[in-house]
Amino acid sequence: MYERIWKRAFDILGAVFLLALACIPMLVVALLIKLESPGPVLFKQLRVGRHSKPFYLYKFRSMRVDTPEVASNDLHGHNYVTFIGRIMRKTSVDELPQLFNILKGQ
Repeated sequence: MYERIWKRAFDILGAVFLLALACIPMLVVALLIKLESPGPVLFKQLRVGRHSKPFYLYKFRSMRVDTPEVASNDLHGHNYVTFIGRIMRKTSVDELPQLFNILKGQ
């Protein structure tokens, strides 16, 4: 039982620390996404978590809004990824909003 409490405390402290370090870069990325293309800054995807409980996973949006809802590898020959999106994917910056999922315990 104590292991779970320590694990959760470590998750929360780590996520808060990383969010504090990444808040300015995250704001810059959000602004760049908004300037490059219309639509929301964040992308949310329904996933299944522990005990089969559904939750929304958050990421920065790296594709155009008009992208069909299919797996990325099924979009052969189409260029739906934005310029900023390509950079974010190469550097994994699009994953930073998942720190909020950690804070929520998902």
